[in-house]
Amino acid sequence: MLVLIWQEFVVCPKLPSMVRRLPTLDEVAREAQQLFTLPAVALKLLELTNRADVAAAELRACLEQDPALTSKVLRVVNSSLFGLSRKVADLHQAVALLGVKPLKLLVLGFSLPDAMFAGVARDVLARYWKLTLTRALAARELMERIWRRGGDEALIVGLLADLGFLALVQCLGPPYVAFARRAWEAESDLVGLEQRALGYDHRQLTVRLLDQWGLPESIVAALRPCDPRTPPPDEVRILRSVLRLAELLAHVLCGERHRYERLVGLARQEHRLDREALAAVVQTLEQQVAQLADVLAVPIDALDYQRLWEDAHAHLTAVAAEAAISLAQAARREDDLVADFARQVATDVTQPERVGADSRAAPRPLPPAGELRTPPRPTTRTEQTAAAGAHCRAGAMADQPRSGVSVAVDEPVWLSHVRSAAQLCRTQRQPLALLLMALEPRDLPVPSEELLRLLAQLCDAQELPGAQCLRAGFNRLAWCLPDCDRPQAVALAQGLRRQFRENPLGRAAGPLGMGLAVASHIARNFDAAMLADAADRCLGAAQLSGGDCLKSIDL
Repeated sequence: MLVLIWQEFVVCPKLPSMVRRLPTLDEVAREAQQLFTLPAVALKLLELTNRADVAAAELRACLEQDPALTSKVLRVVNSSLFGLSRKVADLHQAVALLGVKPLKLLVLGFSLPDAMFAGVARDVLARYWKLTLTRALAARELMERIWRRGGDEALIVGLLADLGFLALVQCLGPPYVAFARRAWEAESDLVGLEQRALGYDHRQLTVRLLDQWGLPESIVAALRPCDPRTPPPDEVRILRSVLRLAELLAHVLCGERHRYERLVGLARQEHRLDREALAAVVQTLEQQVAQLADVLAVPIDALDYQRLWEDAHAHLTAVAAEAAISLAQAARREDDLVADFARQVATDVTQPERVGADSRAAPRPLPPAGELRTPPRPTTRTEQTAAAGAHCRAGAMADQPRSGVSVAVDEPVWLSHVRSAAQLCRTQRQPLALLLMALEPRDLPVPSEELLRLLAQLCDAQELPGAQCLRAGFNRLAWCLPDCDRPQAVALAQGLRRQFRENPLGRAAGPLGMGLAVASHIARNFDAAMLADAADRCLGAAQLSGGDCLKSIDL
């Protein structure tokens, strides 16, 4: 077990230079590979489906070796989720009605190793299944409703996306479970906090597991990191975009109201969906999630999606004016949480078990909220913003050292540029400002593309060293301003707005919202996605305040 590996390096007096070393992604992945393997039937199915000439009879014979799995697949196929015109009595009919590929995807999605769920506390498992089933069904619904494509692959990727979370629960044990619980209570981004505490996250571990099991590339590609400079195929790009939106929607419907603003913005930017269109998707999900949970016989909390959806919208309206203050407060809480978890994982290495029936019985639980201890070593991230944006980092992160620049799956070019600028500003000890601008979509005599070109030209005309204006989504621009503090950036933004309105094209435009975030001091482990998230939240607050204004924050 990993705790034994840690004991060698963390407490062994013969290795003082390796004291307090945290477990690496490679170590956790090796441990998970030893602990969790796919059932023999699923492995055989993968082998068969890799053959171009595989016959339906061979698939049926393979699946019939596992009656429990066969029964589970037939229950799902016969549910209203698939809407078949007649009841499927056996695998022969299932293959005939669904086809080989959908049936293979179902089997893989419902063939998870039992060891991954053993001993996990019920509340953790219930949250896992609620989030997983909601994300999977939302992905399928969005793919079919919005993109008019088959949703089976989106469903399965949604089901498998968080397997790395279960692996971390089993491999890291009670400290990680307590860490995750605290992150949920604080409404924080667990993936982002994992990156800060461990240098990797559970989505990266998911990709490692799926690769080790030999799952189809079409499934793994949706979660695998890629070079943002190399555009993925359209099928992968669309699936990733759908999964990002489904992920945010699932978190909102699991009670994380703070993600609602990001959800609505991403739906508008990448899918041209308004709030009403999202609400229509929400109405279909509650019954589907409840039915799938019943079919799979998995624990799940009570569902009240419509109330949670309306609460999230009301919450956003109420707190928009206080967004900047809450960001700074949340950042301080998360800094303490990350430091405390890293300290526990690096020192609490004497526990023989991976996780008990209820990990809250751990001998060294994290202290209650508000009583976190100050870490023994100084921290340089106290004033940074709380959570990295879901659409900036949702999905697995590239395997890189903690000190390097981590790149999100399918990361936008503009965010990659901000990362590079942050690295340069850190080495030169300069501040970095990021201004996000969004034009309110309207029926205008001037096309929005012309208005965006005008804004970009006005930005370039400033001739600021290192500054660059890039497209940042539908009707949005990002202006990256190295060596620019908050007063300078505010003055530049206000001057830009004035020049824009003085232009005949700009006078005809609708509201121009601006969100500005400035990092006065860039630490060694600074994450540019946090700067982007802070700017995006300020932009959202500006839009809610009438649209034609500027909101800013100094991190």
